Amino acid sequence: MNTFKFIILILGLAFILSCEKQDNNFLNRNANNNTLIKRQVSEEERNVMLLYIAGQNNLAQDQASNIKALIQGYIPEDKRTDNVILVFSKIAKNGNYRVNQESALYRIYKNIDDEVKMDTLLRLPSEYVVANAKTLNFILNYIKREFPAKGYGMIFSSHSTGWLPIGYYDHNIEIKPKNKDLDFSKYNDKANTNTPKINRLSFGNEVVYENDRIDYEIELNDFAAAIPYKLDYLIMDVCFGTGIETLYALKDKTKYLVGCPSEIIARGMEYISMSEYLVKDKIPHPEKVAKSSFEYYDNQTGEMRSATMAYIDCSKIDTLQELCSELFQKYKTNIYTLTPMDVQRYYRGNKAYFFDLKDILLKAGINSEELQRLNKALNDCVIYKANTPSFLKSYAGFDISTYSGISGIIPYVLNEQLRDYYKTFEWNKVTRLVD
Repeated sequence: MNTFKFIILILGLAFILSCEKQDNNFLNRNANNNTLIKRQVSEEERNVMLLYIAGQNNLAQDQASNIKALIQGYIPEDKRTDNVILVFSKIAKNGNYRVNQESALYRIYKNIDDEVKMDTLLRLPSEYVVANAKTLNFILNYIKREFPAKGYGMIFSSHSTGWLPIGYYDHNIEIKPKNKDLDFSKYNDKANTNTPKINRLSFGNEVVYENDRIDYEIELNDFAAAIPYKLDYLIMDVCFGTGIETLYALKDKTKYLVGCPSEIIARGMEYISMSEYLVKDKIPHPEKVAKSSFEYYDNQTGEMRSATMAYIDCSKIDTLQELCSELFQKYKTNIYTLTPMDVQRYYRGNKAYFFDLKDILLKAGINSEELQRLNKALNDCVIYKANTPSFLKSYAGFDISTYSGISGIIPYVLNEQLRDYYKTFEWNKVTRLVD
């Protein structure tokens, strides 16, 4: 059986069988008598990478392909590194999201015989929603307890509508699903009971059919509150992942963030090289994930050559916020007169909720000295940025002439409901753009 077929077999078995949980102190084989001996893991050296997939939706087949691609790349070996690759996922089987699936946490590694293994560490019944802040919080706490390490990073893969409330992107009204009262105490006697409240939603997506269709997602503020410790990196493999509202909400939750101010094509980020950049070395390199993902799309032809990408240093967000607060107040009247036709957009069709942050201020009339300060603040914050000349032009897309890597809002597009909703974000509380 060749290696690729073996990997696919392991993937298939992982969804059927629950393997025995292994001790987190790896086992080495004694060369003298072939007996197993325990080797102590150094918590001061290893890093943990988590791929968190909310795939009970129409992205399921792409996300299943991404897991296969991840396994084709670098996989940590016991003899070479103690770094850890974990995958927590709920993926609709064969793309059929009318049948709710269970979710599971897996660990992927190579054993001493250089065979790829995918151990099941935890299973949750189908009624446990993955696109839920309580579930995200529980999994991150579980990993921190079971895999003590120097650092942790997460790739979050699902749908997203940026800062918008649930339902608004598709229906122009907010739709509140019934809350899921999830009890994790049976899985963890140290479960965190101070999990965030679930209210308006916009990150992740899980489709459940209980007589009628129900969409579960995670609201931006709840998504941030669900992260219980600071991550080394957060890769947002979702649409509209680098809105300034999102970045400000997550600035104290991760050191670095990779994402797109626009949509991202369903295939998502580049996964074959992802583990090589994030767990092969002692220090993760999320900027290489951003570059390789953009280069994949930039090397395509036709409409597949559509991408925006940004790598953000979240420690610089506060400096950008201070300048934006100053400029928003000085040029507020001008900003309020801007229409969607005036500013670089990152949306398709009539979904006019995402505009280039720099272009908003340029079109508001900032002077040359202010532009110089803005460029410095953006360059300090956005370490890497790249864009194709256009994005899905044949599908109500747009050309890209001004690109900062971060999106913002113009008040012109906000109705009363969205205006009240936008005021709840910390970004708006400190910048006072929307009154």
